[in-house]
Amino acid sequence: MTRASLTARSTAPCPLVSRADARRPARSPLRAVPARLHAAWQVWCRYRSMRRTAVALEGLSDESLKDIGLSRSQIEFAARTHDIGSFDDHTRRPY
Repeated sequence: MTRASLTARSTAPCPLVSRADARRPARSPLRAVPARLHAAWQVWCRYRSMRRTAVALEGLSDESLKDIGLSRSQIEFAARTHDIGSFDDHTRRPY
């Protein structure tokens, strides 16, 4: 491919990006992402972060949880509330 064909290809309008965004070069990769897709990505990142935290807290002993002021039932309630899955039946969603 020639440099001209790459340039022509990269400036072609994308159906996910508005015409105004397609005309000017993006400052960062996230700038070219539509707002809804970016919001969905942020929700997924928050979910993944909560999930990893819950899994890490699940592995702590009851004494350790008591030291930081949490109970196992609070963690399980948060997991059910945020649809992370139950710790008892191992129906957790994958990362």
